Amino acid sequence: MPVMKYKKKLRVAILTADTLKHQKLLLEKYGNYFDLFSKLFQNAKNNNIDSSENAIDKIKLELLSFDVMEKMEYPSVSELNDIDGVLITGSVSSAYDDEPWIHGLVKYTKDLIENHKHVKLVGVCFGHQIVGKALGVPVVKNPLGFEVGVHKITLTDPGKKLAKADNEFLDIVTILPEGFVNIGATEKCAIHGMIKDNHVLTIQGHPEYFKEWTQDLLMSRRDLFSRDEYEQVFKAAELDHEGVWFGQKILRFFAENSDSTVDPP
Repeated sequence: MPVMKYKKKLRVAILTADTLKHQKLLLEKYGNYFDLFSKLFQNAKNNNIDSSENAIDKIKLELLSFDVMEKMEYPSVSELNDIDGVLITGSVSSAYDDEPWIHGLVKYTKDLIENHKHVKLVGVCFGHQIVGKALGVPVVKNPLGFEVGVHKITLTDPGKKLAKADNEFLDIVTILPEGFVNIGATEKCAIHGMIKDNHVLTIQGHPEYFKEWTQDLLMSRRDLFSRDEYEQVFKAAELDHEGVWFGQKILRFFAENSDSTVDPP
């Protein structure tokens, strides 16, 4: 495995795929998805214990916000020349919904992967599903229902260190796109994330979620669950998870030199 060189400055575009206006209390209390990821990455830098020259707390990070849902904003071709990574957030919508903005996001994602290989791409939950759809694999409603809270992932070799994630999802990717490998699986989700070289990384869970946010979200969506289901998922939301650790992995993924193929993070 080659010795990796890390960038000391990162410009990352956050493609926010949900305004969270349908969750007014959460929006007022915690902010939108851009705010959640800004907090995640700041916590990731603040809690870094790596003292090497490649330590992520030494990275100067600039995050750029693009509203792909309401405003259909995207980094232009010229802007992509100065962007190191793109992250697609979660959404209340489904990747298979027949909406103009979703069709536009799928098209943009496909072009980004195929024609802008210097730009790293990370997809989270809905973003994971958008990557799958952009590459032509099925995205469907999970017949096993919601997976909510913190759950152990049975890991593949490429995903050995990704032990937990905070989840809240109903849709799943059912087949790996060509060239991708699976990170791991839970009882309800066979493909819980995927990676291709050091170019594209996705995860079905939500590293940006934290206990209070998830519990407030569950309280606002209590009518979706039976009493027993609600008690079970609320208890699962109280467990510790490794979101900040995975946030560090995302930053390292963005910072790695993209000229050579390496083992997944």
